[in-house]
Amino acid sequence: MNLFGQLTQLIGMGEKDSSPKNEEQELLLARTIEMTDRRIAKVESFRETLWPAIQFARIYFSEVLESIPGPFLLDNKKFPFEELFPNQEDLTACLGRSIATKNELPRHILKKRKRVFALLGMRPRTRQDEKIQLVDHTLRSLRRSAASVRRAMLSAAFESLLQGFANRYLHHEKKLEQLRSQQEMLRKSSNTSTSPPVDMGVPEPDFPKLMHDPKEVLAHLVEELHNPARRLQLEYDDGYPLGAQEHGKDYLLPQLKTQDRRHWFICIVEFPVAMAQEALDKETYNHRFILI
Repeated sequence: MNLFGQLTQLIGMGEKDSSPKNEEQELLLARTIEMTDRRIAKVESFRETLWPAIQFARIYFSEVLESIPGPFLLDNKKFPFEELFPNQEDLTACLGRSIATKNELPRHILKKRKRVFALLGMRPRTRQDEKIQLVDHTLRSLRRSAASVRRAMLSAAFESLLQGFANRYLHHEKKLEQLRSQQEMLRKSSNTSTSPPVDMGVPEPDFPKLMHDPKEVLAHLVEELHNPARRLQLEYDDGYPLGAQEHGKDYLLPQLKTQDRRHWFICIVEFPVAMAQEALDKETYNHRFILI
């Protein structure tokens, strides 16, 4: 039995209703525990505590991602093509140099799909005339529909939250263990030395406490899940104007803000598989890929 199967068995999957909805719940619970701390499954009534928090975070991500504009066609040269790609070479470079195109396009070719959808990200650069220019066009999550792109981004955002929690609250134990080892070595050295003892200081005040109790881990995880905006936000106040009107309002590309220091203007696009393959074939060497 693989690790995922062991986890779903550990949390008791199959003991209750085996409907698709319940199966999805159990799989998400198992994935959450796998990425954070397996001891959570031993906490009494952990489902009743953890599942509402998981739902809260995923509903937030779903609503945010649903507001991403698009899909925009990249092969009809109509709005907003020229606003997104003022230079034709930007489109060719985007399709040919995106890691998503290189890794995911072959799967769509095998399934004989004619068109695909993806998240398009662009970084802002201020020109000498102080106008914003879109650069570093890149794609993520090539899928068969716009809805599939949003679902893929939802999964990525949720797992990013879990990974961030693990990094912040659990991996620090190794650092504290190293600190204790250094203190012990210096203590032994001081006992055999005539020099004054060395002050090692104390951990930083905001350093998380050791969470030996699984209940404490669960409580911190629930708190993290109830604050998904720390991981992902779409901001329209700093959006990129496309220069057209929709229902009397300026059409804006939202700015995606995550833990990444780089911020992206994003939308969902649609294009022919053959168009992407042609751009990919033109690339004769590997590039330094930029990831959203």
